[in-house]
Amino acid sequence: MKLIKFLCISIFAWSVFPSIASSQENIPIKEQKAQLKALLIQLDEVIECNDRYENQRLAKIDSLRSRMNAASKDSSEYYCDSLFTLFYGFQSDSALFYSKKGLEMSQLHNNQLMCAKSTLNRAKIYQMTGNYHACLTLLNKIDKNSLPIDFLVNMLSIYNGVYDALTSTTIDAELQSRYHNRAISYKDSILALDPDNIFVKCDRLLIDGDINSAVSLLQSFCDKLELTEPITGPAAYALSDVYRRQNITLQEKIYLAKSSISDLVNGNKEYMSLTRLALLLYEEADFKRAYSYTNKAIEDATYCRAKLRIEEIAPMVSIINMAYFRRMWMNYLYLGIGIVVV
Repeated sequence: MKLIKFLCISIFAWSVFPSIASSQENIPIKEQKAQLKALLIQLDEVIECNDRYENQRLAKIDSLRSRMNAASKDSSEYYCDSLFTLFYGFQSDSALFYSKKGLEMSQLHNNQLMCAKSTLNRAKIYQMTGNYHACLTLLNKIDKNSLPIDFLVNMLSIYNGVYDALTSTTIDAELQSRYHNRAISYKDSILALDPDNIFVKCDRLLIDGDINSAVSLLQSFCDKLELTEPITGPAAYALSDVYRRQNITLQEKIYLAKSSISDLVNGNKEYMSLTRLALLLYEEADFKRAYSYTNKAIEDATYCRAKLRIEEIAPMVSIINMAYFRRMWMNYLYLGIGIVVV
């Protein structure tokens, strides 16, 4: 009887005071919305003064070039490698130039290790720009047995990226299955050499259908990072993609915003987070931000000469711009009508 009485009182309380239960349940949602609001304001400010971050990266490049010109020619391939790193994701053609220059200097000095590193750098650029055939041709020429473990992991990661991309772009089911299996084999090979590789570990969990473990893994990793750290960009983007699979849009937007801020403050111009965030905001009729974000994304992709990103963003730009200018026109129309009525 006591149990029945307790249940009756509980049901009565929930029916009479639903707002109490609802408000308790919505406290974390409110906090998340407040967090997203703050992140979007911060992202707007970063975009507004983005020239500063771009100039900081250019200053690092100029400084490194000056040191390279003053240093001994015997070390030029190492400077080329460092310049490649600074240009990668910033200016694709310059990154490609320094990968080729690095190979030339390495061959001149008979530096076999840096020959392999420069070739991997070039393959990485080909992968990023969608030149998959040329990328695989380069990788297949490398003597894998002579590579140190970190170089080998780098090579396997490029293979993995190529076959992941081919899996998502092919329309042939048989080819898609073949590419997918190749990608899985490269993921397993990477984890055998680098078991703490969080991105590949997460991919493997998702393939195995363990989405909760993937979220837990990435969440604990991302929440330890500062927004200014370069790794935050890809890590937060990876977590946003897991939330997208779960249709948890609020968390997806939070981590897309974090990823975007990290990318921009580090001068990275080859990204997808800002574009995807713009699309979500467009669907919520936040046309002003969607307009700002897509135009920033297409501007950066053009600067970087990231052809694949330009092709992905271009169809969105005209749609979002049209919605933004239509909203602006309607606002001016209502303002004009209000003035006339007054």
